[in-house]
Amino acid sequence: MEAIRSYLTAVVAVSMIAVLASALSHGSRMERVVRFAAGLLALLVCVTPLLRLDARTLTDVLEQAERALDYDASGTDRTRQDMLRDLVRENTERTIEKQAEALGMLVRADVTLTEEEYPQPWSATLTGTLDPEQVRALSEFLSQSLGIPTERQTWKTYG
Repeated sequence: MEAIRSYLTAVVAVSMIAVLASALSHGSRMERVVRFAAGLLALLVCVTPLLRLDARTLTDVLEQAERALDYDASGTDRTRQDMLRDLVRENTERTIEKQAEALGMLVRADVTLTEEEYPQPWSATLTGTLDPEQVRALSEFLSQSLGIPTERQTWKTYG
């Protein structure tokens, strides 16, 4: 924190000196030279800490911070993938059930997904009160809108 404070103090001090020198030389032939020198000095003050930066020390500090946090990113990625799979499955099942309801059917959908990074509906098992004409309409919806071919659609009647 002290290093940041001293850095900011140096930048402010150089800026104030540059403004003062520019104000004193205003209107004279030296004004352009003074502005150039002040800009060069400000640039030097801003870049000096970066030149002093030791890459090996910075790497060590970052590794220590990582060990202190004991952060394991692999679990996070798996959790994200599980959440994505659950979201796709739930939304697909809800879409099927709403479409069935719109067709006058009472259906419970159970969707199986592909094992890809971005899961897609693979098959659907539908359980409910099924009328042959409504089944055909819902089957077309599953094939055309969701990409689930009829051979991967399972229909179970209850009631």
